Amino acid sequence: MTRRFLVLAPVLAALAAPPPVSAARPDWRACGDGFQCATLPVPRDWARPGGARIGLSLIRLPASRPGPGRTRSLLVNFGGPGASGVTSLRQAGPLLRAATRGRMHVVSWDPRGVGESAPIRCPEGNDAFYDADPAAPEGLAAMAAAVRERAAACVARHGRWLGLIGTDQTVRDLDAIRAAVGDRRATFLGLSYGTRVGSVYAQTFPRRVRAMVLDGNMPPVSTVTSVSIGLASAFEGGLDEYVRRCARAADCPLGPDPAAGWDEIAARLRADPPVVPGTGGRRLTIGLFNQVTLALIINYQGSSGAAGAAIAEYRRTGDPTALYELGSAIAGGRRPDGSYATNGTETFQFINCLDWQDRPTPAQVAATAGSVRGVAPRLGAFGVAFAMMGSTACPVPPRPVPPISSDAIPPVLLVGNANDAETPLANSQEMGQALRGSRLLVWRGMGHTAITTSPCVARIAGRYLLTRALPPVGATCPDRPLD
Repeated sequence: MTRRFLVLAPVLAALAAPPPVSAARPDWRACGDGFQCATLPVPRDWARPGGARIGLSLIRLPASRPGPGRTRSLLVNFGGPGASGVTSLRQAGPLLRAATRGRMHVVSWDPRGVGESAPIRCPEGNDAFYDADPAAPEGLAAMAAAVRERAAACVARHGRWLGLIGTDQTVRDLDAIRAAVGDRRATFLGLSYGTRVGSVYAQTFPRRVRAMVLDGNMPPVSTVTSVSIGLASAFEGGLDEYVRRCARAADCPLGPDPAAGWDEIAARLRADPPVVPGTGGRRLTIGLFNQVTLALIINYQGSSGAAGAAIAEYRRTGDPTALYELGSAIAGGRRPDGSYATNGTETFQFINCLDWQDRPTPAQVAATAGSVRGVAPRLGAFGVAFAMMGSTACPVPPRPVPPISSDAIPPVLLVGNANDAETPLANSQEMGQALRGSRLLVWRGMGHTAITTSPCVARIAGRYLLTRALPPVGATCPDRPLD
């Protein structure tokens, strides 16, 4: 056993025996548009359940057709890591409630450190990080400096709290929410990184799982390096698929030859990034354009339409404003005063630092980015740097998630997309091998995750969440046009 595992052993032992959770019920209050909000106190550190507490920010969309008995809750983690469940449920809640026929309350939360749940806020370095060109050596150097600056600011501001926001702690928060809403066993939906939350929860509390849908799976066993290489291929494959589909459209935002159209914009922004009017000299950079391109190809809740409209306006008028505003909104919501609306960038970096053990150097990131250039020339370096660079500046030791080994986990419904631009179908197939007895539903469409995009997936997944009836082996859902 290495010294690293000797250091981790007391922490892992303390977390191995699940502590009791509070039976207190959330004090739900109306918070607009039919939603209800509450704050749930949980231990700041689940290894010390009697110590200091934090408040988790919860949101609920009540069932519209509750049955005659007790109404279950569907608990949802929207991924990231670093996505606000409160914000995300306001967007996706009606779709998820419809998928369960209005029979379940739909509940989400800001995970610890995120949004309004004892948030980590240290956006130092964000501007340089998002403006940089990861395909250029100077861009990678700027990103490496930016994540170091962010880490230093976060340590100074938050200290030990940075080590308590990982998935190992979040799954215990999830169990506390399950108990608080009054469910003996959890009914859970995890999207993207939320599939890691779900699978680790199932491994930790296998007999507390009633039904679970994992949509857009992360691989059950991975390193930050392997995930980064997979992301590079997924980004490139997503852009290739978008180009193929867009070429058949009469009004493709990238023009009649969409691959050439993308290349033209990228070359122009690299050569001379335009100043955006009214921003005090801010420029539309290739880094921000990469963010818009990602929104274009993940097709999440209409993101393809919004990104396509901004790209089309820039090609038509030369005005970079719409493209800049969308890129800035995606990259944490930069405000005119330099502050950021969300803290997803910080939490993405430090949750990944906790969940994965490998600690690459900036030189290794650069080498990995170079290694994928042949198979992913447009977005490969972006994919590598997007996932990997934050782990070069980890101020806390890892608290890695456990592999899946329990035989007590009930049948889980896995959803994979044949053209997912972030989590390839192979990930869901690997998750299926780890979660014995699970069933894989494949969507033949394009985008990242499926339940909020494919009515077919929503119908099948909703039926399973209500009845626990799995679809037949080999079930698929058909393609649908881009939004």
